[in-house]
Amino acid sequence: MASIYDLKIFKLNRLKYEQLWNDAVNWVKQTYNATSEQFTMASPFAQILSVVLHLGRMILYYIEDSITGLNMKTAYREDQIKGLARLAGHNAGRAIAARGAIRITYYDTGD
Repeated sequence: MASIYDLKIFKLNRLKYEQLWNDAVNWVKQTYNATSEQFTMASPFAQILSVVLHLGRMILYYIEDSITGLNMKTAYREDQIKGLARLAGHNAGRAIAARGAIRITYYDTGD
């Protein structure tokens, strides 16, 4: 008897979202057909599968975003840039203009 570890749902050389989706749906369709049940995208398991795959996409997006935010050349958000500046020793703050007073006097030397 095959163990649960012998099941191959996903092929590791197919890692695009559409490919993962197609592999998972095909596996679920085969499982449903084995029990003589009708599988549609409105089936509860299809809805759960859709949510899980979408969450996987979002996790990969946030990992990619955090990696690009850690590089000084690719950081683009204000909080990323300020964090990198602080890490480099610069205390970034608001831009504040300087004020001062100047006294000008005229000395006539009579020349």
